[in-house]
Amino acid sequence: MQSPPQPDAALPTPPRSGPWGHILVAASACALTVSIVGSAVFLTHRAWSRYELQGKIRDFLVSIENRTPDELQQRLDQLGDRPKLVEQMLPELMETLRNPRSEEQLVAVLHIIKPFMKHTRVVNALVQARSDRRERIAAAAVDAMAKIDPPSKAAELLGQCLDDAAGGTVGPAAVDRACAGLFDLGREGMDVARTRIGKLSVDRRVWIVTYVNEVGGPYRLAWLDLMAADADERVKLAVAAARVPAPTTATAKQG
Repeated sequence: MQSPPQPDAALPTPPRSGPWGHILVAASACALTVSIVGSAVFLTHRAWSRYELQGKIRDFLVSIENRTPDELQQRLDQLGDRPKLVEQMLPELMETLRNPRSEEQLVAVLHIIKPFMKHTRVVNALVQARSDRRERIAAAAVDAMAKIDPPSKAAELLGQCLDDAAGGTVGPAAVDRACAGLFDLGREGMDVARTRIGKLSVDRRVWIVTYVNEVGGPYRLAWLDLMAADADERVKLAVAAARVPAPTTATAKQG
């Protein structure tokens, strides 16, 4: 015989939260709303700040051709201390390198490019610019290449400029700056130049002797020794003349 069905057990009645519960729920909802709104405001402000900064960067690059050398140097010094700004400027700078408004603008940009040269695409842009048919741009690009770190990499890139000089890929102004850059790089530059200078014209090699002698520095004698091994008599005579001490005032008066 079956037992009669039992009534369902009554579900427990949740305790009343009272007025404080409602207040806590409302406060939590308000806090969440404020947090969401605050995040949206922060993100909007950040996006606007980046937009404003990009506008300032574009304005600077547009007007850079009107800056004095001192102003360009000041900006270069500032960029050296602000790596984050360098990263933010990079896209606009690359666009200027690809599509400059004028020759003057591109030359000015090349003068402040040193902090950006850790990026391969910037170095590649310099390598391309060294062959520009506009002498000022090519020379400025080679000047910038001479400042690449480490010096051994800069020296090798400058050496490639000398390699390409014979084929006419690199113009005279760029070759001048490549030779000057190798001299300024000291031992690394001289090691690269040793196997390449002989491929240059005699006039260029005589010019190098004159340049080295006039600029001077700790590597002057080492470079003169290097040039003294030249097979051409004109270069040897230029080295001999460079090694003659300049007359002092007293000597000049006696003469």
